[in-house]
Amino acid sequence: MRPEGTPAEEALEGVYVHRANKFSELYGRNGRRRIWPSVVFSWELLKQLPRGYGQFDVVDFSAFPYLPCLSAKILSAHWRAPLAVTFHEVWGSYWFEYFRNPFSARIGKFFERSTAQLANKIIAVSQWTALALSEIYKVSQEKVTVIPNGVSLDFIRSVSKEKEPLKVLYVGRLIEHKHVDWLLTAMKIVLTSYPKASLHIIGDGPQRDSLESYAHELGIASAVRFYGTLSNRLEVVEHMKSASVFVLPSTREGFSMVTLEAMAAGTPVVVMKAPLNATLDYVKDSQNGLIVEPDTPDAIANAITLLFEDSNLYLKLVQNGFSVARLYNWDTIAGMLGKFYRSIAEST
Repeated sequence: MRPEGTPAEEALEGVYVHRANKFSELYGRNGRRRIWPSVVFSWELLKQLPRGYGQFDVVDFSAFPYLPCLSAKILSAHWRAPLAVTFHEVWGSYWFEYFRNPFSARIGKFFERSTAQLANKIIAVSQWTALALSEIYKVSQEKVTVIPNGVSLDFIRSVSKEKEPLKVLYVGRLIEHKHVDWLLTAMKIVLTSYPKASLHIIGDGPQRDSLESYAHELGIASAVRFYGTLSNRLEVVEHMKSASVFVLPSTREGFSMVTLEAMAAGTPVVVMKAPLNATLDYVKDSQNGLIVEPDTPDAIANAITLLFEDSNLYLKLVQNGFSVARLYNWDTIAGMLGKFYRSIAEST
């Protein structure tokens, strides 16, 4: 798609980018994803058929929001190139919780299943995602390759920023399953013992207004700062490096780049023990991060204050967290992707 203020076409470091259509709001008033942007994007993809792009070896499609995958399949057939689909997560039965409307949920689940079936090969960004594809949609293991997302270690290392005492950070969308309200409630508890603590929230979404109101309702608005979306990546990394603790109260993650980036930035992480949270693929409790039960603001608060107080545990989590992040360096991940693309291209 084409975000506001970006050109229709440009070359970025040898990569030719063709943006299909502009969009504004991805979410409706009810906080749910709007269907119209994906419908328009699907049509814009089909309009690329007559354009003389030449021959492609592989068509790679990011699964969500699923509907445009049909267009991607038509394009791959036209170019006689195999279709690889990257799944960042699998919703399965979560469709019914998300829409709270059985008809809409069945349609969503149908498109998710169809996307898995249309692909020649699938990339799953985590072991959890690969397992969910197998268990929910009976996708064969031979069809799926696990290639995780990566982190730009060199860039993160190049950013110099001192730690700010008692600074708690959240980075992500402000939507229901991220449960930022739990973190706000936890901060009220933390502030009783550490009145100089502060919470910094980077990201935007349909829940922003209600979360800002909730911070005022809790009486902690002066200790909470909402930044919205920061387009400058440097600013985000500076916050990650200066934070004392990074908290992701989300109960559903297909991988979570920001958690891994926080570990790479030398900031200990707190995540939720939830069955749909794939951060548990690499975050291990009391080894390289802290894991707490969902919907327990007091446990989140205890984890934050523990990291404020226990310097030995803090150093252990920082060192082990960075060791884990090194395994996901983009140089390594790019090599895995290159091997995957060569394999699928040569097999057709």
